[in-house]
Amino acid sequence: MVGGNERLRGSYERLAGCIEHLRGKYERMAGPIERLRGSYERMAGRIERLRGGYVRMAGLIERLRSSYERMAGRIERLRGGYGRMVGGNERLQGSYERMAGRIERFRDSYERIPDDIERVHKNYERLSRY
Repeated sequence: MVGGNERLRGSYERLAGCIEHLRGKYERMAGPIERLRGSYERMAGRIERLRGGYVRMAGLIERLRSSYERMAGRIERLRGGYGRMVGGNERLQGSYERMAGRIERFRDSYERIPDDIERVHKNYERLSRY
C-alpha cells in the first residue's frame, strides 16, 4: 500500500508539475491576450465612432435626398409651367407664322403693283393711239 501511495503521489506530483507548467504557459499567454483584448476594445471604439459618423452621414444623406426631392418637385412644376408656356409659344408661333404668311402675300402683291402699273400704263398708251 505504501508503494501504491508513493506511485500515486509521484503521478500527482507529475500532474501538478504539468498543471503548473500549463498555468505558466497560460499566464504568459495572458499578456498577449490582454493586449489583443485592448486592441479589440480600441478597434471597437473606432468602429463605434465610425458607426456614429455613418449614422450622421445617413442623416445628412436623408436630408439631402429630401431636399433633392423637393427640388425635383419644383423642377417638375417648372417643367409643367414651361410645358404650358411652350404650348402658348407654339400657339404664338403659329399666329406669327400666319402673320408672316400674310405679310409675305402683301409683299408679293406690293411687288406686283409696279408691274400692274406698268401694264395699265401700256394699256392706256395703246388705247390712246386708237
